[in-house]
Amino acid sequence: MSKFNATRIRPAVTLLVTTTALAANAHGLPGHVRDERSELFLLGVSLRDVSKDTFYERAGARVERFCALVRGLAVSGPGWLTDVLRWLRADGNLRTAPLVAAAEFAAARRSTPDPDQLVATVVDAVLQRADEPGELVAYWTTPYGMAPKGVKKGIARAVIRLYDEYCLSKYDRDGLGFRFPRAVESAAVAGHAQGRRH
Repeated sequence: MSKFNATRIRPAVTLLVTTTALAANAHGLPGHVRDERSELFLLGVSLRDVSKDTFYERAGARVERFCALVRGLAVSGPGWLTDVLRWLRADGNLRTAPLVAAAEFAAARRSTPDPDQLVATVVDAVLQRADEPGELVAYWTTPYGMAPKGVKKGIARAVIRLYDEYCLSKYDRDGLGFRFPRAVESAAVAGHAQGRRH
């Protein structure tokens, strides 16, 4: 006989949380305003394909909004953003959004000192597959040119961790702008690491 699954079960405590409408949504109906962190998280998990338009927003505007949020939080909340980007790539199983965010994170922190090597940590955490260092270098090179030291260190850590013979045969193919050797070269991986893995 069940002890807890009865027909007259009542909750012991009720929630005393109320929400109030703070803004109007796209239809003019009551909506709620999000802070930067919740906006970035929701946009990050829904940004599976950066080249597709959504019902309310063009792809370019959406990516620019995402990049602006990342650049803002890279300065105001770098620890939280580091954890979110690591989660988006590892547990969230997203590739493009964390990769773009890591590059924009590095771009926003170029003028600030980085004694903890936070940029390198973020870049290394986001790169989880052997073809992603080349993707990051290609994304970075288009708007910014040569990669700064933090990005190079992060790519170098990832290259040492990710590159082996199997990945070379699987992911290094013709038609890529940044093949494995060029990604290694742009990351300035130390000679002993190149000899060990290649």
